[in-house]
Amino acid sequence: MKNATTLLQEYLSSIQNPVQVAALFADDGVLELPTANARAQGPKAIESFITGFMGMVPGFRFKNIRILIETPDQVFGEYEVEVVVPSTGKLYKQTYAGRLVAENGKIKLLREALDTLAASVAFSKDDAPSSMPDIDAAAATKAQEEHKAIVLDYIHALDNGGTTPSGGSLLDLFADDAQVYFPKWGVANGKAEIIKLLTEFGPTLKAIKHDHDTFIWTTSGAGRIAVEGTSSGEHVDGPWTNARWCDVFEIKDAKIQRAFVYLDPDYAGKDTARYPWLNGRTA
Repeated sequence: MKNATTLLQEYLSSIQNPVQVAALFADDGVLELPTANARAQGPKAIESFITGFMGMVPGFRFKNIRILIETPDQVFGEYEVEVVVPSTGKLYKQTYAGRLVAENGKIKLLREALDTLAASVAFSKDDAPSSMPDIDAAAATKAQEEHKAIVLDYIHALDNGGTTPSGGSLLDLFADDAQVYFPKWGVANGKAEIIKLLTEFGPTLKAIKHDHDTFIWTTSGAGRIAVEGTSSGEHVDGPWTNARWCDVFEIKDAKIQRAFVYLDPDYAGKDTARYPWLNGRTA
């Protein structure tokens, strides 16, 4: 089992590899930089956090590591970095002080302190110091793009008979306990019910094509993402064009946890008895 000193040394030497760094942390482990108002909890969030920062400073590496206090489950050390910030051309020269708490061979807490003035000067594009680089914002942006990619895979799979662009199954995009809502069907809870929904609804569509150039995205930092757009295709009752829809998703651990679909399931516009204005109008 790795002790605190080993974990800190591996963290420092692996900083260029966000996946490897994240794997050192416990499931509820925390990476915290209080003076920079930055905090990430859990391997996925920590991986995203490190990836976002490395995107701003690709040459970032620690050096001159000094272990000052160590016990099997705690260690305190200082370490330095000296790197040019590409966006400003300035030298970022910093000394970090880190305290690591280990538990069951994983990092439970790593709290780092740094000189925020040195950071703000290096990341400012003018001579005056500005605020610290928004590491959280960079990580959040990356996470949102990842969530959009998952949703796009879902939509491509709908257009392609249930197969994603990478050749996987539509169902593989969902968590085992995912929820899916579809109008006039209700809520499907878990993959077994999602399969039932798709089995009952799928055969009513002969073809469907989502109009990607019409998509309007709304995202949040909590894994929630909504997309609006139009689609065209052929229902068993007839063809349709420019049908409007809105889907709301919740993504967690790179899986769709919740997908609620909002549209009129009368694709071909045949419900003329209740809605007479549909007579003579294409869907």
